[in-house]
Amino acid sequence: METSRASYGETLLVSIGWYATVLAGLAAGDATTPDRPRGPDDCTTIGSCLSLLDLLPLLTVVAGGGLLLLSLPVAAIARLVTRSAVVAGTLTAGGTALTAWTVITVLAASR
Repeated sequence: METSRASYGETLLVSIGWYATVLAGLAAGDATTPDRPRGPDDCTTIGSCLSLLDLLPLLTVVAGGGLLLLSLPVAAIARLVTRSAVVAGTLTAGGTALTAWTVITVLAASR
């Protein structure tokens, strides 16, 4: 007896929805937070005077592209675990974020 599995495409769409939700939450939080006062020398480094809303397009392309590439194999595994595309997509988003965070932490610690 064969059990049905979650669709790979639907699993990826759910995980992309989670990424969009997180980015929208970050943008909404940044838009509603008052700017802190800056001194005259606070803008000496690249990007130090930019808000999250200013960096959002670049963040979406760079981080979103990397997360999407990392999501492909994770989604293939997650869809085998459950029948629901919603659960598999949520597992994919969580697993991908955890993997990306681990890689970033290890790379930062090795410097």
